[in-house]
This record gives sequence, C-alpha cells and structure tokens, in this order.
Amino acid sequence: MAQKSVTIQLPDELYERVQEAAEAANRPFETVLLESIDTLFSQPEPTADIQDLLHQLQDYSEPQLWAVVYRRLPWTQSLRLRELNLKNKQTTLSEIEQDELNSLIEQVDRDMLLRSEALLQLQQRGVNVDTYLKRGA
Repeated sequence: MAQKSVTIQLPDELYERVQEAAEAANRPFETVLLESIDTLFSQPEPTADIQDLLHQLQDYSEPQLWAVVYRRLPWTQSLRLRELNLKNKQTTLSEIEQDELNSLIEQVDRDMLLRSEALLQLQQRGVNVDTYLKRGA
C-alpha cells in the first residue's frame, strides 16, 4: 500500500492521551495514532464475525475505543441509505435495491452494537461517558 507523509499539530490533551495509550500498550506513539485513525475511518468487513469484532474491542486503547464510538457510515453510504429508505416508502424496491438497503441496515446495526460495546469498555475502564450519552450522539 502506498503511503503519504502528513505533518499535523495535535492539541496537548490529545497528544497526551495517545502517548498514555502507547505507553500503556508498550507500543510506538505513531502506531497507536495510525491505528486509531484507521479505526475511525475504516469499516469492518461485512463478512467479519460480530463476536470476533466485539472481542477485539477489549484490546483497543481508549483513543481507539472512542474512534469506534464516533465512527459513522461514510457519507456516500449514508446518503444512499436515506435514498433507499425514502424510495421504499414511496414505492417497491427492486430486489437489488432491497438487498442493498438490507446490507446498509445491517452495517448500521452492527456499528451501533460495536459503538455500545466500546462505550461499555470505556465505562468499565473508569472513563466518564455520561457527556457523550447526554448529547445523544
């Protein structure tokens, strides 16, 4: 895979959280940061076993768990989900469209389950998740 080099300025608080996670896991700072970004923007494979995904969360650092909490469908998929839902209310979907809608709904459901487990993991580690829950994000 090709790689790009990026230089960014991190807020002190974020830098310290990633540094703490890296030290706790005895891993390089850059590795933890890269994995956290990847966790935020990548979607699990649709064929991945949900139990395996839930189990993997136990090994995630706090920043990685927060990345799971804040991960959402990519914009194009979210838009397509809305389009298919609207069309489904107005008319009958083709079989291909219905399969696509079902797949997107399954992905949203799986993400919600992973998000809930990530929040539980954070809470069990003593992290206050009340602010997130009160916001209804």
